[in-house]
Amino acid sequence: MNVPQQDASTRPAKKSSNYLWIIFATFFVAIILFTVYWFVASHYIKKGVLNWMSEQEAQGFQIQHQGVGIAGFPYRFELNVQSPKVTTPDTKWTWSTDRLQIVMQSYNFNHYIAYAPGKHIATDHLNKVTYTSQMDGFAASYSQSNSKVKRLSIVAKSMQSTAQSSKDGASESLSFINPHFHMSPMPDQADDMRLLIGFDTLSLSSPIPDAEFLGNDIGPLSAPIAIKQGMKLLEQGGPLDFLITQFDPAIVTPITQFKWGPLEVKAKTEGIKVDTAHKPAGMLNIRLENIPDLRNALEKAGKLDDEKKAALTLAEGMMKQEDAYLPINFTGGKVKILFQDVAELDPLY
Repeated sequence: MNVPQQDASTRPAKKSSNYLWIIFATFFVAIILFTVYWFVASHYIKKGVLNWMSEQEAQGFQIQHQGVGIAGFPYRFELNVQSPKVTTPDTKWTWSTDRLQIVMQSYNFNHYIAYAPGKHIATDHLNKVTYTSQMDGFAASYSQSNSKVKRLSIVAKSMQSTAQSSKDGASESLSFINPHFHMSPMPDQADDMRLLIGFDTLSLSSPIPDAEFLGNDIGPLSAPIAIKQGMKLLEQGGPLDFLITQFDPAIVTPITQFKWGPLEVKAKTEGIKVDTAHKPAGMLNIRLENIPDLRNALEKAGKLDDEKKAALTLAEGMMKQEDAYLPINFTGGKVKILFQDVAELDPLY
């Protein structure tokens, strides 16, 4: 007896078709849910920002803008504030820019990236000085973990700034190439702060009086710095003198390098603190590089007197070895070099 057989080619196709419909339906529902999530979240982000502005205004800040909006669907949230302008409660300072954009990933609310290219204007109303800066590639990144700072970075490709006084019409300008600032907790000690500050070039509009021989271009600068107890100090907040008394912070740098024309300096310290008189206390080790170039620049400028000549000769003799540094002590409100008092220190605050 022959039993009719079902066509084998049709059975898998039917099951496969069912699977495809399930996958499609699941994908479609996920898209709908994510779309609802994005628009609900964007609503609350905008509402939260406006509420935050209202809270700052209640504290005395004056905040103006020409609109707050959210974009970036579906991958991220882009908060756009058009023409923001902020005045401090004491009305001494006002800051404004063309546009401020803050970006967050749609799945991560602990990392923010801010962009503010274009013109920034800061006005010092007390001294009647207006600072105008043109930024290229300006961005700031902030990340946190458990409501604590994880990293803060501020960078720019270039910055041109002008200070204009409305009192006497005086004007000064400067420009930076690749300025950068990075802050984070030390990897092995979360209470300590790690900083990396620097730039490739800082160009002045005119040389510094009595230092014309150094020229108008400064840099590069590379300053890796640690501040012991710096993160705890930042998290605590409050009056500076109280914080320094409570946490006793110290500034440490393994090696800071700085160049200004013929002047090339390396500096390092194992700890500089602030004493009870609010003056620096500790030891800073200094090394001068290319001393012959510095001597020649001073001589060409007519500033190489016998005292400077003797000091450079002494420094050159001390620093023949690569690891030789000149210790400078800050103690008792005085600067000491080779046990000689060379200057008085003013209080820092």
